[in-house]
Amino acid sequence: MEEAVEICKLRLFLKLAAQVDPDPAKDNFGIEPLPDIDFNIRCGNTLVGYATYEQVERAVSSKLDFEGAMEAIEEKAQEVERLTASFRLQQTEHGGEVTAEDKDILRTKLAVLESELNLHLAREYGKNPNKSSEFKAWLDSHKPFHWFIEFYGIMKSGGFDVIIGNPPWIEYTKVVSEYSVQEYAYKTLRCGNIYAPVLERCFTLQRPRSRSGMIVQMSAICTDRMVPLQGSYLENSDVVWASAYDDRPSKLFSGLQHVRAAILLCRRGETSGAVVQTTGLTRWKADGREVLFALVAYRNVTALVAPGTFPKASSSQLVSLMAHLRESGDTLASFCRLGARTAVYYHRSPLYWIRSMDFLPHFASGAADRSVHHFKDCGLREAGHQPMVGSVLNSTLFYLWFIAHGNGRNVALRDITTFPVPRILVSGLAPAPLPELYKRLMKDYRANSVRRRLSNGIEYDEFYPSLSKPIIDKIDQVLAKHYGFTDEELDFIINYDIKYRMGRGAGSAADE
Repeated sequence: MEEAVEICKLRLFLKLAAQVDPDPAKDNFGIEPLPDIDFNIRCGNTLVGYATYEQVERAVSSKLDFEGAMEAIEEKAQEVERLTASFRLQQTEHGGEVTAEDKDILRTKLAVLESELNLHLAREYGKNPNKSSEFKAWLDSHKPFHWFIEFYGIMKSGGFDVIIGNPPWIEYTKVVSEYSVQEYAYKTLRCGNIYAPVLERCFTLQRPRSRSGMIVQMSAICTDRMVPLQGSYLENSDVVWASAYDDRPSKLFSGLQHVRAAILLCRRGETSGAVVQTTGLTRWKADGREVLFALVAYRNVTALVAPGTFPKASSSQLVSLMAHLRESGDTLASFCRLGARTAVYYHRSPLYWIRSMDFLPHFASGAADRSVHHFKDCGLREAGHQPMVGSVLNSTLFYLWFIAHGNGRNVALRDITTFPVPRILVSGLAPAPLPELYKRLMKDYRANSVRRRLSNGIEYDEFYPSLSKPIIDKIDQVLAKHYGFTDEELDFIINYDIKYRMGRGAGSAADE
């Protein structure tokens, strides 16, 4: 953490240096030093510590002299706030410098108050403050940060006006051996990733009508395990804006792999029930980065929000199409059965095409004769459902549903079972001419495949679904009739994302 503070100082100084013309004749090349930046950049664990008066009150309520203890803590916090405000006034309005002695006084008073709160918090963690080695080890590992005293004036007046950040994208299981977070304090801890409780804590730190903006993994808005986080946004905001960014062909963070990201913006609400606005899954080439954010456009998807997903909508036409789909009355779950002997197989990590087959593609290695990481089974209740389900999964209609509702990387069984289908399709077997089209598609996949052999001895068939788009288009045409889509809606489906799906050549290096 300390290194991060020093890096932050350095970056701020370099940014400042870039804004002025250096003058070698002047001290420090004429660059004004950052005034007492230590009082503006603070270090600690966001998730460990007391953020509000109520949290401190609960911690000291077990003491016999409860009212006296809280009064003393508040008096000390107010004194620290007065000193801090006086220092800032001296720096910004009176043009003076805060002396080293004054700084030491402030640090000492703050340290005394921190120590008192740390004693209470350690007991909540089951640590004995009287055992110095145990207490010090806990302090070193957990690094408590008490927002209530570090920003007493702000928290006492209701919280921050603006919070922005890029919280750590790390699984809680990877840090729990170093430090633990109190489970009762965060509903989102069960989301599994540290960024979820960080975002939840931000709501505690914000005043009503304030704004926040966070860069998180895209899974935050489109996976079941993030339902508690999504619920936190819906409960604590009156407006949520979510923009989604793919990592192909370009990405927000260069040099990293699998960094599909979302930027979550919100306005803190005073009542639950947020309006949710999203973008589509944004894709761009490197030369489009400069105008990337200027082209961001949001669509209202409040009526389409469901547990596990804030649907990503690139246009009002897509919002309308999704609403039309939701009226279908049933889902593919009616056809599926876990562990069934009859199945269709689907490629779980698509880029621009979702490929489902009635056969297992060739795969050979020293350890297996099937790519278990790439291909999954979708068990079916009846063998006669195979052409129907297989056709749907290969359709562009299903692809755009996956892009809107899925994580953009892996097709989950949830994406399949929640896909809406008209009751007329559930009532019987696959309508003509889907069985014949599906048969032709499987034959075409085989005919256009290429067998590859890697240096490690793995052999597999590589497929080129884009070469089979004419057949896939016919499948979409048949489905459109049963869904009752208009010609305009069908045209939108067939041409959805066509710039990237067809513009990158016939093959897909990841589609194996």
